[in-house]
Amino acid sequence: MVYGYDTNREFIDKTQILLNKLEKKGIWDKDTLVIGLDKSVRPLAYTLRKLSKLEDGVTPDISFFNYSFHNWGLDKLPSYLKDKIGTEKISKYKRILLLDEHVAQGQSLEKTKILLKKHIFNMKNKPEIYLASLGIVVDNPSYLNKKDLIFVDDNMPNTKASLEERGIEDKYLDLPGEIQESLRVRNKEVYKKFIQNKKQLSQDIKDYIQEKQDGNKNISLGESLERALQTASIIAFFGGIFLSYQTITGNVTSVSSLIKNPLGIILFVIGILGLFFSRKIK
Repeated sequence: MVYGYDTNREFIDKTQILLNKLEKKGIWDKDTLVIGLDKSVRPLAYTLRKLSKLEDGVTPDISFFNYSFHNWGLDKLPSYLKDKIGTEKISKYKRILLLDEHVAQGQSLEKTKILLKKHIFNMKNKPEIYLASLGIVVDNPSYLNKKDLIFVDDNMPNTKASLEERGIEDKYLDLPGEIQESLRVRNKEVYKKFIQNKKQLSQDIKDYIQEKQDGNKNISLGESLERALQTASIIAFFGGIFLSYQTITGNVTSVSSLIKNPLGIILFVIGILGLFFSRKIK
């Protein structure tokens, strides 16, 4: 399953919480460019995009590049980012969201943030930089303050996405520390498994959204019934008081008049019971 979670449903639940946090902060919109670190983040980015598209259609632009801190100099990665993403493209956005599938020490996110600020953000209008991941796998990341990270799972399984989840293999170029090249997995059986997993994840996401929508419909129906019963109960309650008062203070002043004309008491009791049971409908 994705990133070591027992089921796709558990993974989707966590991703939904992350999406809610990003939306609450006003980050997940058309003014944000999401930059995914490494191709292993693709299952997370895919699920975020599918959830948001199925819910309200708001999906930020997402770009990916391969990050490796193995022998990186301070000039290699920025030039690659400029070629891959482009300063003109970045200048169109108000925010940049650096997205990783999980954080161990936080080096990838923090170093990318520093490099972006130093080499790319030499512009008049500088987009804000945000960091997000599905979770962290250690209590105290060495390179990153947890307060600077938007995340969900505080004890995430430290499992990198498999080839069956990513559908690609990273190949180093000739020189150590050079940019990795991502190629589609050559093993047909592995790639076939990737397609199956992706289709299953897509279907599980659709089922998840459908369940939420059905649940919202049930809640709305319950709220409507509650309001209707409350209104009827209030009318019955005050109607019962009015009729009882009229009976007692009318031509007959004895309590026996209530027995002969019990409608007021019946409405009064129905009103009280209705107000009580209306709270149980939810």
